Amino acid sequence: MIAVFVALLLVLNLTGALAIKVIGRNVDDIAIVMGTLAALLVVYAGRAVVWLMVGKRYQLSYAYPLMSINYPVAFFIGIYVFGEYFSHMCLIGTLIITLGVACIASSRHRKDEGAGR
Repeated sequence: MIAVFVALLLVLNLTGALAIKVIGRNVDDIAIVMGTLAALLVVYAGRAVVWLMVGKRYQLSYAYPLMSINYPVAFFIGIYVFGEYFSHMCLIGTLIITLGVACIASSRHRKDEGAGR
């Protein structure tokens, strides 16, 4: 079930980031800016709902780092969609982040069983 939540959060996070990029590129077009801001409200409301479900079921120290999967995805979207500069150092950093996420994902302590309540 965590995979579904993570996938939803990744899509919502990346959609928000892309929307902000669109606003930045079209800051002079008020119609695009206002439409994109309205979409951002929906995206962030959706994120809040999904995070409520995640927080109810999983430990924050397990679930939140999984959002770091956004870094490699955003790295490649930036290069292939927006023509951003490729950097070997960024690639190495992205690989390190991905390795860290893999370590966290293999953790045994995932479910929130009320510890600390």
